[in-house]
Amino acid sequence: MGHAFSPGVRSMFHGFPIANHTVCALHYSDPWLPHSVVGAAPPLSLEDMGCLPLPHFPTYQTPLPEHQSVYNTYYSEASLEGLVRVQLCMDMRYCIGILLHYETYSKTVGQIRYDKEIRDFLDPCSFGLAQERHDTNPRIQLQVFDERSTEEIKNLYLRLLGGTIVWWYGTDMSVVSILSP
Repeated sequence: MGHAFSPGVRSMFHGFPIANHTVCALHYSDPWLPHSVVGAAPPLSLEDMGCLPLPHFPTYQTPLPEHQSVYNTYYSEASLEGLVRVQLCMDMRYCIGILLHYETYSKTVGQIRYDKEIRDFLDPCSFGLAQERHDTNPRIQLQVFDERSTEEIKNLYLRLLGGTIVWWYGTDMSVVSILSP
């Protein structure tokens, strides 16, 4: 994805093939915008790469972390539809990433680091995530639900019940949100 600047126009998009396999989506962030833009494109084979059609922007906009520059963070996302089980990556008492398992493939959001604790498989509905707000270092807290958990407690946490999970992460931070379908 390239940028070209011209007088009177802030920016124009130019698409360039950068992969040897299917291209399904493009992610674009602009330091002057308060959000990130994600656009989806139909799957393309190598034969179709002669003319790369640009996706329609935006398909949705995701909020950027407010406390620091987007250049210090990484973006990850995954659908919550069709989840079979999940594994959590924990850094002491904070969740820093999730390994999402579907019927035929797996995806990660956030950081999956094998120098940290990787939890055993969990049911996607058995836990929730909450953003712990700090100006300098936001983290993700975890609540595991059981038969004693009330609906009031469950409603305080983001639950993996549908939509798309968006996770911005950096060396010392995590910012998570769930976009409704």
